[in-house]
Amino acid sequence: MAISSGQFNFQQIMDDFYGSKIEKDDDVGRAQKQAFQGNMIQSGFDSALAQQMATHNSAIAQENMTHQADLEQRNQSSNMENEFNYGMQAMEAQFGYENQFSNAQHDRDIGMLSATGEQERKNYSAKGQQDRLNTIATGEQSRLSIAAKGDQDRLGQAEEGKQTRQTMQEADKIKANQSNRESARSR
Repeated sequence: MAISSGQFNFQQIMDDFYGSKIEKDDDVGRAQKQAFQGNMIQSGFDSALAQQMATHNSAIAQENMTHQADLEQRNQSSNMENEFNYGMQAMEAQFGYENQFSNAQHDRDIGMLSATGEQERKNYSAKGQQDRLNTIATGEQSRLSIAAKGDQDRLGQAEEGKQTRQTMQEADKIKANQSNRESARSR
């Protein structure tokens, strides 16, 4: 029941208010109806202004949102461009440093190879000198060794010859004694 007639029975109140007849001498009733009409006109006017203002504010808000989105897109695009440029500059600097380091390392390697070659040349020269001295010393030792061996062989042969002579002399003596004995026996 409350639903069909409205929660406050608004329709009946409106019918009663508009349908009531105001007497000619009822200044209060007339003032009340006129106040209600004024209030209704004011409310309608306020509502129309509010709607116009809402529509206007909606348009301004939409324009502001579009402008804000445009600014944000421009800012992001600018930031992305700056970030890209900074990244490229960083990569370029990194490449430059790596290239500079590689060139310096190349120079160091060439210097090291040069120093190593120079040292090897000096080592070969020193080894050659040492080998020459060793060959001379070995030759001298061999010569002295051969000479000493020759001297020893000569002395050994001389001693052996002496021994052989003594042995032969003793053998001759023994033979002579033996011959003498045999001769003496035969006699």
